[in-house]
Amino acid sequence: MPEAAAPLKRGEEVRVVSETGGAKGKKLASLGSLDPKALLVLAEASGFGAAKYDQHNYLRGYAWSLSFDACQRHLLAFWAGEELDPESGLPHLAHAAWHCLAMLSFQLRDIGTDDRFDSPKRSA
Repeated sequence: MPEAAAPLKRGEEVRVVSETGGAKGKKLASLGSLDPKALLVLAEASGFGAAKYDQHNYLRGYAWSLSFDACQRHLLAFWAGEELDPESGLPHLAHAAWHCLAMLSFQLRDIGTDDRFDSPKRSA
């Protein structure tokens, strides 16, 4: 069995050469390893929110705790045995994943209000 390569780090690239001799760079972002069915349902949850609040509304920013709370509500509903959100008819896990993605966008873009109790910005 071949030895596993060390995981790539952000920004790194390794050259992969195929059996035909063609070479191509491989990077950490492996979009092909994401489940397209799950991504489609996530996009449907995004579309539901866009219709309700306006497309890209979340990129205007809001308190991070609002998405955290919504994420937790969807996770708790799922954990209590409820598969689908009654308002949208979509899986609770899709809504929870969307709120995680929104919070990641907030963090990466430095938008919204980071109102975590122990936020690094709060202690600065």
